[in-house]
Amino acid sequence: MTILTCSYSSVVIACLLRARRQGKSFNLLAAQSQLSPHHPAYGELLIEELAQQNIPGQVFPDKDVENLVGMAGLVLLGADAVLADGSLINGYPSLKMARAAYNTTKSVPVYVICETLKFTTQTFSVSEEGFDTVPAAYLTGIITEKEIIAPDAVKSYQEIR
Repeated sequence: MTILTCSYSSVVIACLLRARRQGKSFNLLAAQSQLSPHHPAYGELLIEELAQQNIPGQVFPDKDVENLVGMAGLVLLGADAVLADGSLINGYPSLKMARAAYNTTKSVPVYVICETLKFTTQTFSVSEEGFDTVPAAYLTGIITEKEIIAPDAVKSYQEIR
């Protein structure tokens, strides 16, 4: 299976390390995740950290997201925040990747992996450079330490917590 990811997420790294220790085989492609030459390339940081743990991966230019997403069996994203409506705030180019996966003819699943402490009842839009807001409609599920939650169930999940 080919997994696409972007930005930098310690939870994504931990998930991939655990999968490899369990004998899972996958190809990892990470978008460079570099908004401008003045910003770090977060995808490169993710790949470098995984390479130190003997998990190889390749970085690709952000402009190639749409061309490569069709090769993927899965898109795996971290989270800076998950909003009550099930939308995601995460580093660039999360929106571009999720939208491309949603619009492929084979509808590549897009999962967010994060702790439930990333869930917030606040409503806000991201105006800070380098962050994207990904609509819940583009997401397949949110994998937490407790269970997999459907994006449209985030609000009710928060209410019972």
